[in-house]
Amino acid sequence: MTKLIRLFFIMLSFLSFYSLAQGTLNQWSTVSSLVDGQLGVSVSSQKVISRNNFGIGYGIGLQPVLLIHKKMFVADQDGYVTPFRGPLTFMNSTNFNQPDFVFNVRNINSKQLQKMISSKINNPKLIYAIKINGKFRVIRGSSQSRSDLPFIPASSWMKQAQHEFKVKHSRSLVLGFRLPESMRGINIPGYSFQFIDQEQIRGGQIKSFFIKKAKVKVQVLNSLSLDLEKLSQPTRPTNRYDNVEHFDHYVMSY
Repeated sequence: MTKLIRLFFIMLSFLSFYSLAQGTLNQWSTVSSLVDGQLGVSVSSQKVISRNNFGIGYGIGLQPVLLIHKKMFVADQDGYVTPFRGPLTFMNSTNFNQPDFVFNVRNINSKQLQKMISSKINNPKLIYAIKINGKFRVIRGSSQSRSDLPFIPASSWMKQAQHEFKVKHSRSLVLGFRLPESMRGINIPGYSFQFIDQEQIRGGQIKSFFIKKAKVKVQVLNSLSLDLEKLSQPTRPTNRYDNVEHFDHYVMSY
């Protein structure tokens, strides 16, 4: 009986670990904190990489950062990426190992794809990690020049410093998340994507895209781990123009 009890607890521990590893969005900082101008260090890239293999976020100064296969890349204001090992301001990450459903698409734009994914998910109140790998006719992306001290609220900086660009006829990998409305304030509800091309030259936030041919993988995340340990005080109070809705507008324009 003692051996059976011990075996039961070993299996329970394993299942708990498996659930944590496979079904959790690990988030550092919040969108509300970015809006407040808290653009300092929230976590090291090494810590994120040690726990995750997939993610999107921002480095210090609001430059887009992407994590794939334990490698991080940062996009400059013109949409060119370089390897990254610096500190992070904000990060959404997980372990993307076993998708819950996979499907192929052809000749479809970003809005159409979102509707297709939304029609396939069983519970809109959960979090979904999304990986899209294929050929793109065009990706309309954006990035921003690095914000330096003294930091100002994120929406104000994006309004001043955001640059848009297009990448045509690429083979690229798109990473993103679909978040429920209940996460508004701590994150951005709806779809958020970043990309990196096959040559690991171009990348950044995505405004829209058109897929020629791609495979879409979606993994359900049923829990959230939110780390606020290193958040500092805002550099200045927010005002009616520097709110989450304005930040949403600059990150997403679907």
